[in-house]
Order: sequence, then C-alpha cells, then structure tokens
Amino acid sequence: MKNINSNNNADLASPIKRLYAFILDVGIIVMIIFMVAPISKGFMFSSNSTFLDLIFILSYFVIPTAIKGKTLGKWITGIKVVDLEGYLPGPKAIPREIAGRFVSLIVIGIGVLWIIFDKKNQSWHDKIAGTIVIEDSNFSLFNKLFSRSKPDKKSK
Repeated sequence: MKNINSNNNADLASPIKRLYAFILDVGIIVMIIFMVAPISKGFMFSSNSTFLDLIFILSYFVIPTAIKGKTLGKWITGIKVVDLEGYLPGPKAIPREIAGRFVSLIVIGIGVLWIIFDKKNQSWHDKIAGTIVIEDSNFSLFNKLFSRSKPDKKSK
C-alpha cells in the first residue's frame, strides 16, 4: 500500500464524505433500533437496557473498524480507517472509537470539527489512535452508483 505520510494527500477522505458516512451509520443504527426494540420486549433499546445498548452501539463502530477499517457507512461511501503506515487499524480502533470519540465530542464537538482545519483531515479521535481516513480504491458503492463514468467502447 502507498505510504500515506508522503506529501500527496490525494488519498485522504474529504470531511464531507466522512460526515456522509457517519450520517449513514447513524441511520443504520436507528433502523436497527426501530426493528429490534419492539420485538425485544425491553431487553434492548429501553430505559432498562442502557448498558446493552451502549455495548451494541460501540460494537457497531469498533468491530468492523478494527477488522476491515470501515463501518457500513464508510463501506457505502468508499472510505476506510488506516494507521499512519496505511494498514488496517486492528486494536487501534478500540481507543479511537471509545475514548477518542468521547474526547472529540465532549468539547462541544470541536474534536470532530477539527477535521476541517487539519492537513490530514484528522479529528481528535484519529490523532489519539494514530489513524487517518482514506479513500478505499477497492470498492465504493457510492462511486459505483453516482459516478459519471464514460461508457465502455468495447461493449457496443
């Protein structure tokens, strides 16, 4: 994989794509809550199940980010989390998603807005874990659906 530390920032995911991926993730979580809550009879997503709900939401972000570098929202938008050498974050995803996001959000969201001003588009949770978010050249459902590619001349 290409060394991300070079001066070429072409691979970095834009703040807008990162926001779009997060909005998709929140939407997916909300859909799961609306589907599971009625049939769980208070076991999940109720005032009595705060701990399990927190475990579910953290697991949604931590496990896929550690294993594949992306949540469903990142997969759809074609971006992924990698460490500064360009490898999947693995266990680095745990402090990134738990402690790092907490720190980023607790200060009125300034840690997340930091993406706009940072040269590597890193938020505070990226800086804490030593990660960046890049374009995933392997797959992007978003690009496949919305790109304006020229028709293939061979298929005519």
